[in-house]
Amino acid sequence: MAFCYKCGAKIVNEGDPFCSNCGAKVAPSEVSPAPVSQIESKTHCPNCKSEVNPRAQFCWHCGGKLQGTGEIKSKKVVLVLAILVGLLGILGMGHLYLGRLTRGFVLLFVGLAIEVLNWVFIIALYSSRQKQVDYFNRTTYSYNNGWLVGLILVGIVGIALWIWQIFDARRIYREVNSDSI
Repeated sequence: MAFCYKCGAKIVNEGDPFCSNCGAKVAPSEVSPAPVSQIESKTHCPNCKSEVNPRAQFCWHCGGKLQGTGEIKSKKVVLVLAILVGLLGILGMGHLYLGRLTRGFVLLFVGLAIEVLNWVFIIALYSSRQKQVDYFNRTTYSYNNGWLVGLILVGIVGIALWIWQIFDARRIYREVNSDSI
């Protein structure tokens, strides 16, 4: 009985050119005597139709990646992270959960930058107000319209990005789980 030198998985047939667990190329001199769990019933590789272990991640014959080997992610968790956490201006959490780290961190930093800009515009708008008293002693306030326009534009960009990241996280969820099924 032979085992893969890289991951220790059982080599099903002594002449297999690839490990069925990690996909490493296996030469007869590169086997290890490490024990592994019992082999289960067989399935077939979608690429070359060879019989493979259902727990294998790679085909022993062609070395191709087998379907159904990844971790299945929860749709509810993805949507909660994208929608509810995104409402707080913390974008990209659904992407980070799905393993898309670059996009997740970019969305996180852009979302935080939008939040900071929103607060800058809110503070500037509030501090730019001018108190006016009319003839009847009624107090009214006027604001600098530039700060208001900036606040509205940044808010629109933030809402658009929030909606986009929800749909993008859902699309990536489907990609990730289609590889796992």
